[in-house]
Amino acid sequence: MPECDDRHVLSVESFGPEGPPPDETARLKRLRELSIVSSGPDPVLDALVNAACLAANTPIGSITLLDGERQWFKSKRGIEGDGCSRADAFCDHTIRSSRPFVVPDAARDVRFAENPFVTGSDRIRFYAGVPLEIEPGLRLGSLCVLDRVPRRLGADVRGLLDRLARCAVERLLQSEDRYLLSRSTLAGWVAQMPTRRRWCLPKKRSCMVLFCSTTSRR
Repeated sequence: MPECDDRHVLSVESFGPEGPPPDETARLKRLRELSIVSSGPDPVLDALVNAACLAANTPIGSITLLDGERQWFKSKRGIEGDGCSRADAFCDHTIRSSRPFVVPDAARDVRFAENPFVTGSDRIRFYAGVPLEIEPGLRLGSLCVLDRVPRRLGADVRGLLDRLARCAVERLLQSEDRYLLSRSTLAGWVAQMPTRRRWCLPKKRSCMVLFCSTTSRR
């Protein structure tokens, strides 16, 4: 279960102290290698976001990926659009540490009080994000939940969000495996087969994930 350190900003409690910026060059290279930012919707990631919202009892949730300039919503619930400027993203703070990052009341936090997600129509007050650490030190985005009222999370819910984030990482890595297979190994196998033994492969396969491993591929 993840541990969170207390920190006070204008008497408001935050968790998961920010560390130095991640190795941005290596992080962006890994994000490009995954080839997932521009890929289509993923029902498994959608299910993980829904589970996170149910666990935290929040109306808003997302799985985000951050490139050099923008934050992209890979999956989302309760929020419009496909992303935002990275400068406005709560998740930009989340990826600076391997620990969960929690903002109980964004309107009273000097880092977010003037954020457009707080002052605009979304009226965000609460944020909790768990980084998606694809490899040690390389955090590509986060699984997060948000609310329009100040909140706190119990240790049990933070632990569940951490497990769901690990499931999201596993799913992203599975997507990479499928991409590499389709681009190299499978093409090589088919090319080497006699014409009479080749078969038609399905273009798309859907699946339902009933259980997610809590052990990440690190």
